[in-house]
Amino acid sequence: MRGVAESVSTLVHSPLPADTLLETLLGNGEGIFVLSHTADPSLKNLQSETFPASDIEAIRTRIKELSPKTQLFFGLARRTCELKAGKRGGNKDISHVPLIGMDIDVADPAKPHKDLPASQEGALKILEAFKLPPSLTISSGRGIHAYWFLRDEIVISDDAERKSAELLVENFYRGFAEFAFPYQFDATHDIARMLRYPGSLYLKEPSNPITVEILSFDPGRLYSVEEITKAGSQKP
Repeated sequence: MRGVAESVSTLVHSPLPADTLLETLLGNGEGIFVLSHTADPSLKNLQSETFPASDIEAIRTRIKELSPKTQLFFGLARRTCELKAGKRGGNKDISHVPLIGMDIDVADPAKPHKDLPASQEGALKILEAFKLPPSLTISSGRGIHAYWFLRDEIVISDDAERKSAELLVENFYRGFAEFAFPYQFDATHDIARMLRYPGSLYLKEPSNPITVEILSFDPGRLYSVEEITKAGSQKP
């Protein structure tokens, strides 16, 4: 089994970043944490499981069970309450936003119409040059998942606060897109998004599984909502 991160100089081998990611995701233990998994290369039959965010040991155990053998995804934000079996929930179910995550594509023959960085190294350089460089980056298989950890997580208790959080994330995405132009990146910015968990597998080619690996981590990069706002698009 190989990992595409092997050639990236910022690769981190310590387990600490993954522990910090999980602790950040669970925050103060309020709300519900979601994991989804499937061994299907096309991501069919995705199964979702929910856990009280306060039960970190149960979550760690399940991640260790699933990561070596399947494609494992996690909710970037915690849900308000338990969901129906197999459900991941949507924006209306979100109660806590501890970080912002972004999917960064790199050049792919399957996406010739998109102007993308030629390599993960190129994408990392763009991310590091941004006014707010990410706290954590992960090799997602073919691209990069970048995360900005919030100094204080956003707590959502009503529709107005939910709309404010959605707008914050949307504008942050737009701000990065304006900075990175002419490169084109995934504009999916919903706060209920699921992304790949480090240590799990990317199985688009089942005969050649790729491990989802941590590329870089800086625990000092904690950002306030004000900083995220300023880094976002200022265009109306």
